Amino acid sequence: MTPLLLALSPSTPLANPLPGGFVAGYAADTGLDLAGFMLPVRSLAAGVVEYAERGHTRWRGRGDSPFSVRVRLDVPRAWRGRCVTHAYYGHLSALAVIKAEGAPGVVRVEAGARLGTSGFANGSPHLHLGLLLDGDTSQAEGTFLREAEIRELLGGLVKGARLPRGEWLAVNPSTSRQAGPPTCG
Repeated sequence: MTPLLLALSPSTPLANPLPGGFVAGYAADTGLDLAGFMLPVRSLAAGVVEYAERGHTRWRGRGDSPFSVRVRLDVPRAWRGRCVTHAYYGHLSALAVIKAEGAPGVVRVEAGARLGTSGFANGSPHLHLGLLLDGDTSQAEGTFLREAEIRELLGGLVKGARLPRGEWLAVNPSTSRQAGPPTCG
C-alpha cells in the first residue's frame, strides 16, 4: 500500500516535529522523546502558541536546555473517545517564536512552522513531544498521552526508527487507526 499523510482531518496533514530525529523514549514517559541534537523543531499542526519561553517542564537538571512551547491545535484530534487539543515541545535549546504565557496578542503557527531547535535533557540530546487531552493543560495524570500512545497516534512509529527528513509524516494506512474525520469540536 502507498503511505498516506496522517491527518487530523482528511485535508489537514501532521507535520514532522523533528526531521531526521530518531524515535526514542520509554513506556511510562509523559510524552514521546525524539532523539536528536540541534535539529529544527516543527509544529505538528496548525494552531495558536500559548507560550514559547523558558520553563514549563517537570524536568530541570543541570545543563538541560531551558525552553518549552505549547500549541493549542486548530483542529483537535480524536483519540479513544477523547480529544488531543494541545501539543507541547520540551527541552529546546533555542526558540524561533517567543511568547510569554498570558501575554497579550496571538501568535499563530501553521503545520510545519519552525518553533525552535532541539536541545539536551536528562543526559541525552532530544525533544520531548507531549500531547494533551480535552483542553486540560495541567499535565496531571490522565491529561496526556503516554509514549506508546503517541507512537500509535503518529502511525505506529517504532522505537529506534529515524523520522523522515521531509516536512510531513507519512504512515501506512494499515497501521493507523486514525483515518477519517475527528469527532472532536
